Parts: sequence; structure tokens; C-alpha cells
Amino acid sequence: MISDMQEISLKVRQQIALSTEIELAEITTLQDSDDLLGSPLYLDSIDMLQVYADCQWLFGVYLVYDVIGENSINSIVNRINSHADSDEISNNNDAFFNDFNEQSITLREFSSMVTRFSKENIRCTFDKSQPVRVVDKNPIEMMLSMSVLLLSGYQPLLSNQDGESNTCSWSLLTYGASSQLEPVKYYPLYDLFATECIDRTVAFETSGSTGKAEIIYKSVGSMLTELASIDNCFDLAKVDLINSYVSPVHLYGFIWSFLLPLKLNSPVFYQSNVEFTNVGESYNNIMCIIVPSVWSILLPEIKDKVEFIISSGSAFGSLRECELVNVKQDKCLSFIGIEILGSTETGAIGYRIIGDSDVSTYKLFSSVELILLDENQVKICSPFLPYQVTHLILNDDLLLLPDDYIKHLGRKDSVFKYKGKRYSLCMFKEKLEQLFGENRVCVFFIEQESDNRGGKLVSFVERRGNRDELSYGIRELFHGLPIPKIEFMDEFPRNDMGKITLDGLLERASYDRN
Repeated sequence: MISDMQEISLKVRQQIALSTEIELAEITTLQDSDDLLGSPLYLDSIDMLQVYADCQWLFGVYLVYDVIGENSINSIVNRINSHADSDEISNNNDAFFNDFNEQSITLREFSSMVTRFSKENIRCTFDKSQPVRVVDKNPIEMMLSMSVLLLSGYQPLLSNQDGESNTCSWSLLTYGASSQLEPVKYYPLYDLFATECIDRTVAFETSGSTGKAEIIYKSVGSMLTELASIDNCFDLAKVDLINSYVSPVHLYGFIWSFLLPLKLNSPVFYQSNVEFTNVGESYNNIMCIIVPSVWSILLPEIKDKVEFIISSGSAFGSLRECELVNVKQDKCLSFIGIEILGSTETGAIGYRIIGDSDVSTYKLFSSVELILLDENQVKICSPFLPYQVTHLILNDDLLLLPDDYIKHLGRKDSVFKYKGKRYSLCMFKEKLEQLFGENRVCVFFIEQESDNRGGKLVSFVERRGNRDELSYGIRELFHGLPIPKIEFMDEFPRNDMGKITLDGLLERASYDRN
């Protein structure tokens, strides 16, 4: 219960001044019992609605402006205390953002801190000519920093890589600030994104699974449009918890585990991607956001309260699909598994219900159009593309089917130019697979302008045991062709999206050599 009446009264006075944009000195003659609609303030109904809305969020209780009842500081304080001592606490006073490190924050606290430190109150200055790299690893602090930067007119960059300049963290933004609750003029965060930030952009760094990582710029408007399309396809209204194994540092995680909770007003729990944390028994309709590599962690924990399982990032695959179908049958569960086809660059392209269709057949989202061009190229036109991009040529092998269905046959073979000649990466991979049998093989061509050959060809082989005995056939196998540099390792590293990336392989190879 909130017990200090004088402290509450003072905070209400401060909030009235802030909400109505009048000087605090004008309230000094106001008695706690004075009618706020009368002397000395003469507030109108619009003012009162704003005061009650802001006090509701400041104190985390449910308050309604009473047109015919008493409206004084005393009446507001009494309502705050009576609600705080009852079961009528607003949902905004419950933990909304939670993570596996046992950090949590209410939506009221999150929104208030963003409002407190953004715009003219931002405590740091950054270079606006380039993206500001958010270096927080904790997803809650990452989203706090991102929100403050976005609302302050900066372009936040979400990346797993640390930068040396123009970097930002939540500890930097709040350094030296008091942790005491302060009155703020509250605006719902989702509404702010949809109005003030609609044309602003957030930068995301791709995983680099197909080569060098790139920075992709997405407008807030395009991401909210994508979210609306998702919401139109599936009945998500009853979801009361989003259980996410995907960090919002990725576009997929940003939309599904940050924007979607705000839109649904449903709390989110950010899980570790190496172990499961129980989210409690107080939720009845849980949505799980995963990448295929964490399926084995989630599988034994699936219970009857799970309503949706969303997967993206890489192919879910037939083996996991069989496991999903079996667990539904064995436990008599009715959840829906949905696989989203897309990437950071394209945004969402299509979806399929896992277990109800072929593993490679997807239904296009209604806003997405695919056009077949000459030479079997496919152009995508979509509102979910990068900022100011209206169409792209896809590097995927797609079969366009009737009724807006597509069959995804994988990525097209990459072609590179070496010493003036064109070569296929697929050809080199197939040759290495001949030599190394069932061992996993990855092949990349790293373009280098300073190299007169055009770059270097590197390959990685996942193999344990003696490796020297396998090198004898390499020169014969690649006779007349460039010979790739081959790096062996016991196990390929994966990032938190479950992807094998060039940067990760190079880092592991360098570590193994040293």
C-alpha cells in the first residue's frame, strides 16, 4: 500500500503541473481539498483527462475522471491509496519485460524511463550523421536504449558486435541520474512509435550466414505494417505471455518479442538460448518465439498452456516437424506451429502451418507480391523491405504456385569471379563433400579489392580426429581449379539465431590456430 499521503500529494501536484503545462508556483495556493475545475486553476475536462491518465501510469493504479464527482488532490490521493490496497491494480503495475537473469520492469516503469531520458532530456550527445550502435546485451536495457535514441531523433543500430565509436548503452544514458520515481507526462509507447517515429529508422546487422554481415535500415512504419499483417493472419488477441528465445537485437526478435508485446499489451519473457526458465503458472495462452536450433530446449517443456510456437531464421525441417506433430498427439495439445519465411533484408515473405503442409510450401502475406522475371529471377515487391526500397531481386530458388502459394527450394547457387573467371560455390562444396564424406562443409568467397585475383576462397570442414590423411587428394580433386584454403574444426560455432556464419567460423579458426 502507498502510505505516505504527503509524498503522494506532492507528486500529484508535480504531475498536475507537468500534465497541464503550468508553472508549479501557480499550484502553491491550491489546497488539497480545492476543486481542480474551480479556483485557482480552473482546469477543463481535457486537462483532467490528461491528469488522470498520467497519474494512473505514474502510480500504476486504475483511475477514471469523474465528471460529476469530486476532483481534488485529496480525491486523487484517496483513490490511489484505495486502489493500491485492493485488487484493482492496473496490469501496467505487473512485470511486463522479464528475462532469464531475473530482471523485470513494468510497462509503466519502462515507458516512464524512456520518456524521462529522451528528447530534450537525453543526457548524451551522439553523431546524428551515422547510426548509434547500442552495445547493451541485456534485452531489456537494449530496448530502453533503442527507444530513447529513436524518440530523441537518433538512428539506433542493433548489433551483436561491439563498436569503438558512436556507441550507446543504458548505463551511459542514465549515468548519475536519480533512481527515484519522478512525475512524467506519459504517452503510450506503441502510439509514440506509430506517430512520432513512423518515418524514423532502426538499423539491424545481418547474421552474415551468407558471407559478410551487412547493415539493413528498417523504418518503424514498415515494421508496424509487417506486424499488422501478422496480426491479421492469426488470432493473437488471447495471447497473455510471449515467451521469446530470440533477442530483439535481430529484426525477427524485434518485431515478435518487442513490438508485438506492446501491440497486444501482453508481457514478454526473454529466455536464454541454452536453457529453459519456467515462466510460472499464471498464464493461460503462451506464444513461444524460437529459432530451430533451440527447439530441443523447448520440446520437453511444451505444456497445454502453449497456444502458438513461431519459428523463423532457418528451415524448421522435417525431423523437427515430426517431433512437433508427435508431441501434440502424445500430450493431446492443440497449439499451432507457424514457420515464417523471410530475412532481415526482405522482412516477412510468407508463412506455413507446421504439420499441415509440405515443409517447403508457404502462403504469401497479402501485402507481398512476387514477380517472375526472365532467367528464372524473382522480384519481390513489399512494404516490409529496407527503408526507401520498393523491390528486390531474391537470391532464392522459388516456385510460384496458384492462390499466392510458393515453394521455397533453397538459396540459389552463389557465383564468384576469380582471376577473371566465374565459378560456382556449389561446385566447390560438392567436390569437398566427395573428399570428406558426410562431414559438414561450408565454402565462402571473400571479395578483396586489394587482391588482383578478386579475393580468396575459404572452406571449413567439421571433422574430428586425424585430418592430415585427407589432404593427399585435394590437389588432384581441384586440378585446373582454384584450391580453397581448408580449415578443420571439431564443431561449427553457431550464433544466437542458430546460424553458422563466416565471421563465427573465421573467429573459431583463428582461436584454434592460436
